Amino acid sequence: MSKIKAVIGGKAKGLADQVSIDPALGCKYLCVGCYAKKSCQRGKHYDNIVRKELDKKVLQRSIKAAKRNGFQLGRIGKHCDPGDSVDLLNGVLECCNDEGFRGVIVSKGLEFNRATASLMATGNHVLHMSLGPYSPICPPEKFRMHTAMEYYDRGVRTYIRLTRDVTQEISEWDKYVASLFDCIVTPMRHPSKTILDFYKSDPQNFEFVAGYYWPKLVHKSWKPYMTNVCGEINGEEQCCNCLT
Repeated sequence: MSKIKAVIGGKAKGLADQVSIDPALGCKYLCVGCYAKKSCQRGKHYDNIVRKELDKKVLQRSIKAAKRNGFQLGRIGKHCDPGDSVDLLNGVLECCNDEGFRGVIVSKGLEFNRATASLMATGNHVLHMSLGPYSPICPPEKFRMHTAMEYYDRGVRTYIRLTRDVTQEISEWDKYVASLFDCIVTPMRHPSKTILDFYKSDPQNFEFVAGYYWPKLVHKSWKPYMTNVCGEINGEEQCCNCLT
C-alpha cells in the first residue's frame, strides 16, 4: 500500500495545482468524460478506489519538502474524490494544519462532517464543491449545494466549481447557483467524439488538440459569469488560482 504524500509536479495551471495530496487513487462516481480517469496511471481501473496509508511522519516530511521549494498550498484530491475517505482526509488536514500548509479540497461527494469543517476552518483551507461533469450515481446537485452551504456556515471558504459546456446557453439552474455562491467555471473539454455527442455539444465549437476536444468560444449567456475561470478556451489557458 502506497503512503499519502504531497507530490510536486504534473501539468499545473496555477499555484494550487503544483502540489497534490491524494488520500486514495480512483473514484466511484463514473463521471462521463472524467479528466482524472484519463490522466491517472490506474487508467481503466480508476473506478475502483485504492486507499493509501496515512503515515503522518511521511506526509509531514513531504509537506516540509514542498514548503522548502516555495509552495504554501496544494490541491487535496487530484486523482480521487477526498470525500470518499473522510477519515484519511481529516488526517491529511491535521498534518497540513500542523505544518501551516493550506489545501484546496476538490470534491463532489463530500458530505457534511463537523470534524472536517473544523479542520478546514482552522487551517484556512478552501473547499471546491464540484457540479459536473454528469455522474449517474453522485449525490444530486441540490444536495451538494446544501452541503456546500453547511461548510460555508461553519466558516469554511467555500466555492462552487461549475464544470460545464460554455459553448451552450447557460441554464437557469446555473444562474441560480451563481447568485448564491462565488463560482469557478471550468469549461468542459471532451476526450472523445462519443462524449462530445453525449453532452449534445456542437463539434463546430470545439477543436481537437492533444487528445481532447477543446472549446473555441464562449456562448454570450455565459460571459457575465466568467470572472473566475479554470481551463482553456480557444487555446488560451486561464487560471483564477482556485480563489485561494
